[in-house]
Parts: sequence; C-alpha cells; structure tokens
Amino acid sequence: HGELNCVIMGARLSSIYKNVSPGNYIGEAVAINRFVQDVRPNIQIINFRKDESPGLWNEVMRMRKIVYGDELKNTELAQSDEYDSAAIHFLLKVDDEFVGTVRNYPKGKDYYSGRLLILPSKRLHGLGDMLLKHHFSYLKSQGINVIYARGREPMLDYYKRLGFEPTGVIYTVGPEKLVQIKIDLKSVSYTHLTLPTIYSV
Repeated sequence: HGELNCVIMGARLSSIYKNVSPGNYIGEAVAINRFVQDVRPNIQIINFRKDESPGLWNEVMRMRKIVYGDELKNTELAQSDEYDSAAIHFLLKVDDEFVGTVRNYPKGKDYYSGRLLILPSKRLHGLGDMLLKHHFSYLKSQGINVIYARGREPMLDYYKRLGFEPTGVIYTVGPEKLVQIKIDLKSVSYTHLTLPTIYSV
C-alpha cells in the first residue's frame, strides 16, 4: 500500500502486458501460493495510459476510492494527480475482476512507482508481490533500472524485503507520512519471473 504489497512452487501463470508502444509483452511466473494452487484463477496484468483507456482508468479510480479513501481515509491519495496522465498504469485482473494496480511515471530524470494497492478481499495471496515484480520486470525490459517510490512507514520492512532502501526524505500526503525509497533493479533478482517476451502486433 502507500505510494507504492511468496514464492512457492505451484501453478504457472500467464501475465499479459499490453504495451503502450508497438508490441505485446508476455511474461510468465511460478507462484507458490495456496490461493493459486487451489483456486487456479486466470490472472492478467495489463498496462495502459490514462487517456487511451477510459474504462481501465475508471477501474483504477474505483480501487483507489476503496483502499485510499474508504479504508485509509486519505482522500488525497484516492484522487487523480498531475502524474497520472504521464504514467504507465498496471492493472491486475483475477478471473473477471480487477483487484490491484500500480503506476510508474517520469519525474525529471528519475522514474517513480506508486499507488500500489490490492483490494482488501484479495490480500494475503501474494498478488501484490506478483503485480509489483512483474511491474519491475517490464520496467527493466524498457531499460529503466533505478526506481523511486514513497512508502508508508508501517510498510518499510516489506519494501526492504523487495530490495528498496530509504533515502532519508520524508513527505506528508494528507494524514500520511511517506518515506522516499529507492531500488536498483540491476541489484535484485526475482528468479521466479522471466522477463517479458516481445511479440509484434
């Protein structure tokens, strides 16, 4: 959660990346997760830009309202901001339901990931890890290696397990204190993921 949620042996998942430039990016993951093993859902990860896909954007805003507005009582994080138009947004779909999202946007010479969320009813199944790591896999395939984010203080241990380190900068967004964190994707390896393969449209 925050501005920016194990790996066990199990079912093989297809994740579809609808690239914003020509080509489709298709990655595969092996998840060691009882949810995946027992329920065997159809899981897709789709990326898009806000102005190109109004229907998908409505799903992002619906989930932000549920998590940031209703659950965390932070109306500022629930709203759209000046970075949404420039961002690539990633949507996680389980069967016929959109259940999570994260974004990445340029700011000056740097790249920021944020607004990571998984709907409350779908947590504790490893879906947040899957979304974030596929998100990183996509960025790495685009030559983007250093990523900044702003994480809620209660989530810092989680971010550190993924390879993030605090930079020492603190932000206040609504009632939340957010810690700036940074990851170098060249220094981390998610061995259960394969980098996306490029397919011509």
